[in-house]
Amino acid sequence: AAIAFLRDRFDHVYHSSDELGELRRPILGYIPFVDIFKDVREEKENIISKLAEFKNTKELDKETKKKRSFQRFFYQEAFRNLSTSIRFLNTEKSNKKVFAITSSMPTEGKSLVSILLSKTVEEMGQKIVLVDSDLRKPQVHTRLGLDNILGLSNYLADPTVKANQILQEVPDHNSWRVITSGRVAPDPTRLLNSSRMDELIKEIQDVFEPDLILFDTPPVLGLADSSLTSKHCDGMFLIVSLNKVDRALPNQALQKLKMSGTEVLGLIANESIKTKSRSSSAYSYGYGK
Repeated sequence: AAIAFLRDRFDHVYHSSDELGELRRPILGYIPFVDIFKDVREEKENIISKLAEFKNTKELDKETKKKRSFQRFFYQEAFRNLSTSIRFLNTEKSNKKVFAITSSMPTEGKSLVSILLSKTVEEMGQKIVLVDSDLRKPQVHTRLGLDNILGLSNYLADPTVKANQILQEVPDHNSWRVITSGRVAPDPTRLLNSSRMDELIKEIQDVFEPDLILFDTPPVLGLADSSLTSKHCDGMFLIVSLNKVDRALPNQALQKLKMSGTEVLGLIANESIKTKSRSSSAYSYGYGK
């Protein structure tokens, strides 16, 4: 009993996707931990190039080849399953096409998940647009090796900018377009609350006719950005990091999103290695400075 009490007191995190049932939301997918993504946040490398490097096993020994082949299959199937779950949400009755991905706190892997999900959707034969609506600390352009000269903030602040000017094609992925965050905005909240967001979605649909539009948004707790973005979407997905995020935080995030009228369509369990730092402060993400 004493050991159980101490474990519950000092190890208050989710260890498996099954434990997320207490949040009473559908679990749309489970993303396994893969070695290649271990330091991707710190390295700030091009994810597409990293995956190509991971796929190249010519000079590796037999055991390493086998391990990489297993890991590659594991994460690819995980994202295919997630993509399929989202497609089931888009029934003829609801016809949902515009979604947002967020997390309760920073460093839960939302940008990485957004990019890999977009890549998977495109590889499964659908047209997709990924929009980086994190105007405070954007990651998408860095992870995909794209320029960030003209993007979302430019469109929202300048009525003369059109959607076709900010839509960028991902190399070797003809059915995948990306809108980067654009120049740093002095007041992201005001921009994201603009009616221009609805105009952007309509323009994207007219210009590119995507099957799916996905917004990568900042963390929920401590910021209004995700709630404001979700007003222009058909629903939101909340990422919950296993072995990392405190159990109380996803519940707080869900409550906040509910108060803002956001429909959380489901959870994405993202397996993560344990870290010593479990800060829930949004300031560690560079916000509010």
